[in-house]
Amino acid sequence: MKKQEIAQLVTDKKYETLLQLAETDAKKLIRYLVRLTYSQDDLLRWRAIEALGLAAGKIAKTEPEVIRDIIRRFLWSMNDESGAQSWSAPQAIAEIIYNEPGLYADLGPVMISASMDERIFQPGMLWAVGRLVGKVDYINEIVPDIIAFLDNPNAVIRGYAAWALGEIGVSSSVDRLKNLVNDKARVKIYINGELYEKTVGDIAQGSIEKLS
Repeated sequence: MKKQEIAQLVTDKKYETLLQLAETDAKKLIRYLVRLTYSQDDLLRWRAIEALGLAAGKIAKTEPEVIRDIIRRFLWSMNDESGAQSWSAPQAIAEIIYNEPGLYADLGPVMISASMDERIFQPGMLWAVGRLVGKVDYINEIVPDIIAFLDNPNAVIRGYAAWALGEIGVSSSVDRLKNLVNDKARVKIYINGELYEKTVGDIAQGSIEKLS
């Protein structure tokens, strides 16, 4: 098992092959996937996050504490004192929870709390809460905060907040979302296994259509 081979399998979305590797050397695979979540290549990073969630879901069935420790390390990486911040940590944590909510949902609020006031983590946290809809029961508690992010000067944060509101089903946010439909700022967002570049306005319009 070589890092370059893992990276290629991740890029090609050959997740079944990756899961087979987890049967022979799970800890090594997880370690490689975690490293890839730090990649500067946007598509590779997002697919590594997706692959990590799938692999974690498989490994958790026999070694749940190994995966809980991975989540704890991501949480620690969000701490300024860690010296090695992972700005993909919220997404990675969410993807693990998505695949095993019964074991790890309790760590979601810790991730959300750590992200809420840190600009570097806010986009990932907003993507995370949209991803976790239907998997955990605490997302509605932060809806007012998500709506407030629609006014953020950072386009990525505005776009991800608009997307999250559509995923959560916050029909009361439609009027606020309408204020963004002419927002031409472009952001990259990972949806259903693909990385898209969309305007904030397009994302807001998509959520409005979901909510109407």
